[in-house]
Amino acid sequence: MKKNVFLCYAVLIVILASSVPATAKQGACPTGSIKSPDLVVTSIKVDKSDNNNVKVIYTVKNQGNVVSKTSNTSIQLVSKKDKKDIMASTNTTPSLDPGKSYTTMISYPVKSKGDFVINATADYNKKISESNETNNFNSIGFSIGIKLGK
Repeated sequence: MKKNVFLCYAVLIVILASSVPATAKQGACPTGSIKSPDLVVTSIKVDKSDNNNVKVIYTVKNQGNVVSKTSNTSIQLVSKKDKKDIMASTNTTPSLDPGKSYTTMISYPVKSKGDFVINATADYNKKISESNETNNFNSIGFSIGIKLGK
């Protein structure tokens, strides 16, 4: 059985090696050969103009070279003081063509003053196979100097 498995791998390697362009065999990788989406959170803005809520406006971009499927983006409001989530939500990001972005807004009630962080993670549950799985996260810090709300 082990001989058959080894033989299968050897045949597969030969088949794959014969289908690789000559430039790749010589060490020069062809550009653009990997076709995958790549979702990134390109911006996060915080609007504190509402007396009862903090509005978080964020943008997810597909910087890959194929259409991305619908995905989920995680948004967390975290207290810097105790590192605990104050609020967290999961939002649907629609399918995005290569180079296209999606901007949306979510509101969180914040009733206390302090220092906070917004964490945003595109494709947080890793449902989409991306060309780069390490660039999905972005964050921004902000402070509230006075108590909001009533």
